[in-house]
Amino acid sequence: MNYADKSIIIDGFTDLIKYYAGKSPAEDMSSDLMLFLLELISAGRAISRRYVAVAVRNEYIRLSKAEAARRSAEVPYNEEMRGQEYNTENIIDIKTTLSVLPEKQRKALILHRVSGLTFEELAKKHGTTRQAQYRLVKRAAKNARRLLSEIKT
Repeated sequence: MNYADKSIIIDGFTDLIKYYAGKSPAEDMSSDLMLFLLELISAGRAISRRYVAVAVRNEYIRLSKAEAARRSAEVPYNEEMRGQEYNTENIIDIKTTLSVLPEKQRKALILHRVSGLTFEELAKKHGTTRQAQYRLVKRAAKNARRLLSEIKT
């Protein structure tokens, strides 16, 4: 595919990318979607207009979910929090609890609860099933609660 063909494809999807970027609170959604489109073109996967449109939509959905997970993991700051200190005793208890958990459980729990990865993403990352990752995170959370209650008493 020559440069002119690539340019025509990019021009044809600029409005769609602007539309999705306008729907998203993420600042770099437009550039991420444009980069995705360029990767599609360079990989030779821009086989039809419909295929590219659906691929861009699916990438928008994936990026939106990742952004939502990232935003939900952030602790909101407001003026009422100014001057407050974190309860370091609780932080130490949580770190101690996590360090006692088996490595597999600790990693799965942190990736799911803190980083916001879905069970499907965890399964893909570790080469297992979604259900296996669900059970692993559930077991890790149960063990963490038990260990925290033992530390507190």
